[in-house]
Amino acid sequence: METTDNNDMAAATRRGLRTRILAAREALAPAERHRLSALVHTKLWQLPSFATAATMLLYVDFRSEVETMALIHQCLAAGKT
Repeated sequence: METTDNNDMAAATRRGLRTRILAAREALAPAERHRLSALVHTKLWQLPSFATAATMLLYVDFRSEVETMALIHQCLAAGKT
């Protein structure tokens, strides 16, 4: 029974953390989200494993996620598939 209680508490903690993180992400101004997304792109391209990879698996952003369309276009222009 104690294990179940601990699992329930951990799940509740994860849900609460996820709710707070999503709220903070949603609260970002569009210009700030765009700036931070560009920073993520720059950091990714600085990683040797990313820069030299021939194949990429990326996602199309949704809601307030990191903007990925520019990164997808950059990867395609660089010949990555």
